[in-house]
Parts: sequence; C-alpha cells; structure tokens
Amino acid sequence: TEIYTLSLHDALPISQTEPDLTIPMELTCSTPVFESPTATKVTTLSNGLRVASADMTMPSTSLGLFIDTGSQYDAVPGTSHMLQHMAFKTSENFSHLKVVRAAELMGAQLSAVAGRESMVYQVDTLKESVPEAVELLADTVLRPKFLPWEVEEEKVAVKLELDDMGNNPQMLLQELSHTAAYGAQ
Repeated sequence: TEIYTLSLHDALPISQTEPDLTIPMELTCSTPVFESPTATKVTTLSNGLRVASADMTMPSTSLGLFIDTGSQYDAVPGTSHMLQHMAFKTSENFSHLKVVRAAELMGAQLSAVAGRESMVYQVDTLKESVPEAVELLADTVLRPKFLPWEVEEEKVAVKLELDDMGNNPQMLLQELSHTAAYGAQ
C-alpha cells in the first residue's frame, strides 16, 4: 500500500460548512495489480494482417479486430451500422444460439462498434479462452450467414434506434453536424 499526498493551492474562499481544500490530504491506495504494461508490439503477418499485442499480468484479455471500414465508405448509407448489429449472429460454424452459449461458457463479453472510419469487433474474456475467442471472432467477421430472419430482426432494432435518435436532440445534433461536415454518408 502506498500513500499519496495531494495539495490544492488555488482554492476559492471556503465557507464554514465545507472542508478546507488548501490542506494536503492523505489517500491510501492499494498496490496496482501490475507494475507496468509491457510495450505494445506490432507484428505484420505474411498475409498483411497487423497484430498489436501487449502482455498484462491480469487473468483477462481483450481481442479485437480493427477494420479499415466505416460509414464514410458505405455505398449504401447504414451498411456499417447494420453490420454492427449483425455481428456475432449465425455464421458458418456457429448458430446464434451457439455464439451466445460459447460466450457464456467463456465468460466473454462480445461487442461490435461501427464508426465513421473503422469497425471494431471485440471479445473480452479470460486468457485461457483465447483460442475459442479467436475462432468465434474470426467466424463472425469472415464467415457470417446473414440469415433473413436475423436481418429482419436487426432492421427492427435499427429502426427503433433511429426513432430514439429523433427524440434525443443531443444525438440528433451530433449526427446532423457530421452530415454537414462530411456529407450524407
């Protein structure tokens, strides 16, 4: 356990009911789980795939595929958003039920995020489940089935999101400012 001392020198005048913020206070913090992360290593495989890795002393890991695609590349507006929704659905080797069950057995968190310039597919799991997580990640990205009933289900979900956006002025403003700045993509 280490003790850190903080001091606030330029505090505003203090009322009688508030603590004096100009007096240093001691904070007791537990020792970090790891001393420091290893340096990130970037390796390029023979097929051109770049792999970034850093070993941490924690029992969990994050695996992600960062793909150079996103809404700015959509020939049909909304394609990347729909791909985000279709992530981890039925693929060549996994039904959607098997995907959900595999994630539960690994204690994994699955996510996909489509941005303007990239798309990220990610699995957070325990290190011992990395082989299964890589297989699940690769299958969802490289061999999706896009079953008609799953596509229809996600179209409904996207429509609900768009309806919600119409009722959220802050989100709507952000989307409209992106359209104004970058075009209708």
